[in-house]
Amino acid sequence: MTKTEELDALYKFASDLGVGSYIGEWLLHIFPIVRRDLESDYVPMETIRDTIAKAEAEAGWIRTAAENDAARLVQRAKAELAQAETVKARAVAEFDRAEKLRSSILSAIAAAESRISNA
Repeated sequence: MTKTEELDALYKFASDLGVGSYIGEWLLHIFPIVRRDLESDYVPMETIRDTIAKAEAEAGWIRTAAENDAARLVQRAKAELAQAETVKARAVAEFDRAEKLRSSILSAIAAAESRISNA
């Protein structure tokens, strides 16, 4: 059997297993590496353990990036919350000031009405 025939047989086998099998998806994933190695007269060296190690390393990088992104989002949310609390405090102070002013105006109106009716 030639290299090409072996590669064709391996690819057909992996394709027949499909991505739902235990090794079919892995075989399809490493097939380009196996083809390259066989065509270069190297013994294929990619193993399931190698694939898992690479996937775990990539997952670690992804996890670290996600954790860093999450930390940035939390910091931004905290800053926006602090800003919102400041705006809220100003709004409450302005509302209290408006209420005092309203109360003063109502007292002044009541006093003026009393003077008018006593006159």
